[in-house]
Formats: sequence, structure tokens, C-alpha cells
Amino acid sequence: TGIEIYTIDETSLEPEWSRVYGSGEGRASGGLLDLRNAQAIAEDRGSRVYAGILKIHEAYLIGMAASFWGDIPYSQAVNIDEYPTP
Repeated sequence: TGIEIYTIDETSLEPEWSRVYGSGEGRASGGLLDLRNAQAIAEDRGSRVYAGILKIHEAYLIGMAASFWGDIPYSQAVNIDEYPTP
């Protein structure tokens, strides 16, 4: 194996995919699940400005991911119980 050999498989983009949909700490934080949780907290506290900012960030995140990968799961993405692998 040398630098001229580059193999791409289904796991090659797993870290980036996790950043889009992820939740938690570290590299996967700040994904769609975290944004939706933060939106719910902001709305519960009556912070419409923060909820709006988070929705804009969500639109940007999903838009960039769709630009990169094409068709991606969105409506199923945060329903982990029903769609564990959207």
C-alpha cells in the first residue's frame, strides 16, 4: 500500500455523515439531533430568536449535506425509534 492507492468504501465518509446526523460530544456533536433538541429547549423557554437561529443552522447543515451527497434522509432522520438507519 502506498500513497497512490486510495480505496473508498461505505465507511470512508462515516465520520462526516455522523457529524450531520449525530448527537453527543466530540466529533459527532452539533448534528441534526443536537439542533432539534436545542430548538425544543429554546421554544420551551420562549426564546424565539434562538429557535429561529437554530432552524437556519439546520437548513444550512442539511443543505450542505444534500449538496455533497445528493438525496439524503431528512424527514426520517430524527425518528430513531422508527428509522434506526434512515
